[in-house]
Amino acid sequence: MDLHQGLNRLQAHLATEAVNGALAYGLSAADRPLVTAFMAGVNRTAVLKFDHPGLGTTATRVGDRLVIQNDIGTTDAHVLVVHVEHDRVTITYTDIHLRRARFFESLFTDFDVTWHNLEPRTAPGGERGLNDGDVFYLCTGVFSAVALEDQARFLDFLGSRLVFLIDWNKARKALRPFVSKACGVELLRQAATADWGHRGFLALGGERLIFSAMESASRAPLPYGHRLDEILGGDAAAAALLFALKVCAEGLRIGRSERFIRDEIRAELARSFESAEHHLLGLAARHAALIFELATTMRDTLLGLVIDSDGAAARDAAARAAVWESAADRLVIEARAASRRLTGGEPYRVLLESADDAADGLEDAAFLTTLLPAVPSPTLLEPIQVLAGLLVEGAQEYVKTLDAAAAVQNGTREDVQDFLEAVDRLVTVEHRTDQAQRAVTSALAADPIDARLMLLVADTARVLEEAADALARSALHLHDHILNEVVGR
Repeated sequence: MDLHQGLNRLQAHLATEAVNGALAYGLSAADRPLVTAFMAGVNRTAVLKFDHPGLGTTATRVGDRLVIQNDIGTTDAHVLVVHVEHDRVTITYTDIHLRRARFFESLFTDFDVTWHNLEPRTAPGGERGLNDGDVFYLCTGVFSAVALEDQARFLDFLGSRLVFLIDWNKARKALRPFVSKACGVELLRQAATADWGHRGFLALGGERLIFSAMESASRAPLPYGHRLDEILGGDAAAAALLFALKVCAEGLRIGRSERFIRDEIRAELARSFESAEHHLLGLAARHAALIFELATTMRDTLLGLVIDSDGAAARDAAARAAVWESAADRLVIEARAASRRLTGGEPYRVLLESADDAADGLEDAAFLTTLLPAVPSPTLLEPIQVLAGLLVEGAQEYVKTLDAAAAVQNGTREDVQDFLEAVDRLVTVEHRTDQAQRAVTSALAADPIDARLMLLVADTARVLEEAADALARSALHLHDHILNEVVGR
């Protein structure tokens, strides 16, 4: 490697011509189109290194082979030598970072390159940039092509990829506080494939840029020690970081101000945090749909109780209610995990846990109906049917409340009014369920029935009214969150 670096400097002094930016001497007429193709690739993406030195290229002919060398980022022990002879192009590449060497190899999936000898080597004492015994890696790749145009196309692509090796390991480490190691490498690969790279991202601060944008975009203090993918989820975090890599590269390339680029990233992260909130609201909406199914089933069971002579319909309804209640529990568990990741997600956890009391109550009520006699007293059946009907109405209003809350995220006055009206209707329904439960109690007091039936009817009315309370409590909790944290921000 010392010899390569020394020869590069000597060759630069001996150069007799420049071929598209490469310092060259001793080239044949057939060599110049190949050197031109390699430099076309280098020049096409070289702007993406921004203020970083590197990508100096020399070219010469040695016997029957064309030799092209590039200093990449001018770092010692990071060397690329290309030999072109007859029907093949041979790449010899050294790197102190094994992951970067593998990344380099992964960039050539569109070409039939055979890679050999990705193996560690030990530096001798006095190696520039390495201590005695330090390890570096050497790999060799061979691309076979008889046609000069195929060789030129490969050399063009090879040259265009070199800029994405500069400061690669620094960029990988800069992404590590936000996503997994594997995801970070994949993001760098995608950025290279799209010709954005990572040097713009590093030039604007790297991890400091993202931390600052996260603090600005989040409405509440970020949870200490949590990565961005733990807060937003893996896909959302990766998309936000890829966006940052893109706007940094494109923004600096066209001369946008650093402040403009930082604002773009902050706005994108703010949208990502809002999307995470929408995900939690979506879980709440699915949970609300299950509550509506439970309430509807409970009402229909009580309405059909007189003709359900053997109780089969009530038992079937109770079985379905148990399945829906279990599904509701799973949504609550998912919401708890998501709310822990999201800054400001706590209100949604409380919302679902409160609403889940309604799901639990309705499932209990469905079970109790299986114990009621086939033909209970009509004076008792009617008030409890009214109560069950109010639960359906309340569940409908709860669904509307969540739909309206999702619309409020966009902040129009009409959306806020729709939300407030939905909450008010639900609270009104809850007050009516209080009256309906008292009507059931009055009917129990007036009807000479046995203690068993009295207990079953009273318990059914109680759990129905408590379910209505739980829905109203959830809606009021969401009401306070929307007014204080969403509309007010």
